[in-house]
This record gives sequence, C-alpha cells and structure tokens, in this order.
Amino acid sequence: LKTTNVFHLAKLYQSTKGTNSFKVYECARLYGQRSSVGPYEFERDVLSLAVVLFAHSSSIQKDESLPLKGHIYYYEDPEGTLSWQEANQKAFQFYPKERINFGFTSSVFWFKINVSSLVNDSFQRWLMVTYPVLNEIDLYHLDGNGHLIEYKRMGTSVARQDREYPIRNFLTELRLEKDTNSTLLLRVQTQSSMQVPLSISTTAKILSDIESGSLRIGIYYGIFLIIFLYNALIFMYTKDPNYLRYILF
Repeated sequence: LKTTNVFHLAKLYQSTKGTNSFKVYECARLYGQRSSVGPYEFERDVLSLAVVLFAHSSSIQKDESLPLKGHIYYYEDPEGTLSWQEANQKAFQFYPKERINFGFTSSVFWFKINVSSLVNDSFQRWLMVTYPVLNEIDLYHLDGNGHLIEYKRMGTSVARQDREYPIRNFLTELRLEKDTNSTLLLRVQTQSSMQVPLSISTTAKILSDIESGSLRIGIYYGIFLIIFLYNALIFMYTKDPNYLRYILF
C-alpha cells in the first residue's frame, strides 16, 4: 500500500471494525471520492487491506462459490418486449452447461436460478458476472410467491461511477437467507456475444477473485510494457527501422 494512504486506511478500519469487508470497501469508495486520494486508486488499496485484515478475522467466511451448474434455466425473448412479470410466467428451458454462452444474437435472454436449494448457511453472498462487455443486466430477486424483493441494474449501460462497486466486472450483493424460498431472475441484452459467466460467492471468495484478477491483468500489461521497452532500446542503439515498425505494430 502507498505510504500516503496508510493513515486513511488505518482510520477506516478502526471506524468500521466488526463489519463485513465490503462495507469497509463501500466506505473506502465514498471516502476516496471526497478526498485527495483518487477513488479508483483508493479502491485498489482498500481491497488489498481488506484481504489482509479479514483473512485474520476470527469470523472469516468460507472461500467458496455456489455450484450453479444444473440450477440455471433460460428463456429466449426474440422481440425483447417482455416485462419481468411476463417472463417469470414463461416455460424456461434447462441449461446443462456451467458457462452460459449463446454466441452473437439480437435476442434478449432471461435466466432463472432457484437459490433456495443452494444456500445452507448464513454467509453473505455476492453475484458476479465476469464478462465486462455486456450492455444490460437486470437482476430481479423474487420471493417464493413471485413478488419482487429487490431490483438492480448492471452492465456497460450503467456508468462506472454509478455502479455499486466500480470494478472491472459486474458485482452486486445478494440478500439470501437460509431456508427461505427465493429466485433470481436475470434479463440480459447485449450487442456483444451472449456470454454470461455467473458466480454466487462468499465475501472471502469475491475478494480472492478480485485480487487474483488484478494480478493477472498486471502481469499481462507488464509483459507488453517489457516487450515495448526492449524493442525501443534496440531501435535507439541500432537505428534499424524494423524495430520501429514492430513497436508501432
């Protein structure tokens, strides 16, 4: 962590001790927007801090995701005109694979997941969609009687600064309770490929995935930077135009 942020992070943890890690994250995001520390720079730092602090917490959650394979159903809406109430009454088809992929299509797809049989503890859960180019993702959380508990909008149609958590992928908190009948209904519309990699995970798992994802992205861009600098230095010494063309390519 940067030295200039350590004091802010220490005060933040002290003021939020005993809460879950994403409450710490939310405080950090709002604090970063009001301070001289940039919101996304502060976001990265506080996520790192949260991993360290909550890894040593006595109430640490299990690092796990719910097994969604075999629990996902879908309905194709070619016209894209159905409301969530109308879509919920349709006959959904079983989706047998683990990763949702329908390729390029102009249709709207609805996905239904009955989470009642998946949740057998009281851990906090988070829904993440790890395909950051989807345009519209509407989440309807329904109770056992089909009544709306909560609605949330995600996707690239929502400006990054207006998202719940302005990270690369789409993330939202779920209010799931043990022994309570509830269903997740998702409406997805996009101009890109209809790929919807879903996961429902504990806080510990989400933090771990975010950290490992940031590390992979850092390594990816680091390799390109090294190649660029290597060829730039060779061009400076040899004046060989082939290296300049390679850099521009």
